[in-house]
Amino acid sequence: MPPGYNLLFYINPVFYGFSAITKVLLQNVRLKCENESTLNCISTDGNAVLARFGFDTINIYENLAVSLAVIKD
Repeated sequence: MPPGYNLLFYINPVFYGFSAITKVLLQNVRLKCENESTLNCISTDGNAVLARFGFDTINIYENLAVSLAVIKD
């Protein structure tokens, strides 16, 4: 991928809403795996899933503000 394309990710308004909702839903949640195989169950900790996708450091309120600003326009 060309170097400048990764910046497009941050101007996508869907990113801000999706990451905020994901953090609200998975923060401090224990996940249950139906099949105890390590291939089918990546993690049973919601915080680990957030860290894996890089959503552990986001600020929910900042993302909400960006999402509302995009909707307003």
